[in-house]
Amino acid sequence: MWNYVSAVIGSADEENILLNECIKSSITDLYCFVTEELIHANAEAMRGFNASANALGIRCWGLDGDRDYFSDGSGLPGLIANVDAVAAFNAASSTAQKFCGFQIDNEPPDTGSFKSFHNGIASSVLSATAGSGVWQSTAALDRENLMRDWVEMHRQCKARCANNGLLFASALPTWFDDYFGESITCTYDHNDGAGPVGQNIFLHLARYIDVICVMSYVTSTAKLVDRIRYEAEAAAAMPSIQIGNSIETVAGVGQGISYGDTRGKQTKAAVLADLNAAAAMYSGLPAYNWTNIHDWSGWKALRPASIDTSIPVPGPVETVRSIPVKERPRETVSLSAATIPETAAVGTVIGRFGGGRNYTLSDDRAGYFEIVVDELRVARRPLKAGNYMIKVTSNH
Repeated sequence: MWNYVSAVIGSADEENILLNECIKSSITDLYCFVTEELIHANAEAMRGFNASANALGIRCWGLDGDRDYFSDGSGLPGLIANVDAVAAFNAASSTAQKFCGFQIDNEPPDTGSFKSFHNGIASSVLSATAGSGVWQSTAALDRENLMRDWVEMHRQCKARCANNGLLFASALPTWFDDYFGESITCTYDHNDGAGPVGQNIFLHLARYIDVICVMSYVTSTAKLVDRIRYEAEAAAAMPSIQIGNSIETVAGVGQGISYGDTRGKQTKAAVLADLNAAAAMYSGLPAYNWTNIHDWSGWKALRPASIDTSIPVPGPVETVRSIPVKERPRETVSLSAATIPETAAVGTVIGRFGGGRNYTLSDDRAGYFEIVVDELRVARRPLKAGNYMIKVTSNH
């Protein structure tokens, strides 16, 4: 869940209300808006909140986003400074006090004085006539270079996060495969020996992201699924990525867009039912692992309003997948932060079955693990502390 209300941190009552609601609604991750200035001013309060959240099994991420971070605005320095501030904060904090990662929410469409995306026009219709651009020489080059800039933003943020032990997440739109009837593409050189590659912008971006939050802001289960079909299926071919859809709860956004405005669905129970149904529909895709709520201010107000200021008490241990009644039982692997860090590389050994015999892993629907001879290894990240249900068969 996104939280842009920085005043929550440091207020005992507001922190308790937020954490109690996370427990009640099974929210496992909080994206908390941070800037370099906020961190410097509130570092100790943030450490206290992060420690309280982590003790409850809730991960905290740094969050920032602004259209101005593209190169047709002020550019990347402000965003990079905020990523670096989170890295410095973590370096001065205990394990329990740290942020687990950083999410960016930077969307390229036109807003305010920014006009270089050229909203509402398919790429094939954009003018290639000199002088038609507002940032580059032509309208077509405006969009092409803005898309390249978006990829470069992700490349630099990912590198910064990886170098500092942070996971990297990004909030992305739903129109990659269908923007006024066409895919949005660009040509970008990833410096991997393949040279410049022209392809859907999502494929360029996704290679740098650990967790993708697709902003599929609708209020029906069918549309929640349909809005991210391309992205979820594309991400399934990239084993290190997790992806999920997102819903809006803030009132005033619009009927059919926000649960805060949609008649008959203005309750937390209605939201959770739709998210669970969407997750079940996508359970066969290994990359699909998240549902996201925008945002705390909307969720707090949604009926029943969140008002519990009591000291939070841990809820039940989360499991990655529920077991259908008719499914045969599976073994349970219990992991702690000491067993496996969230940033562990693919291939890290987390346990051995012994005996030197071969074993087969099955029923690991999320694809988190693999077995090599008698070793249980990380096959996908990020892993979270908790119970992972799998089935292991000895081949002898």
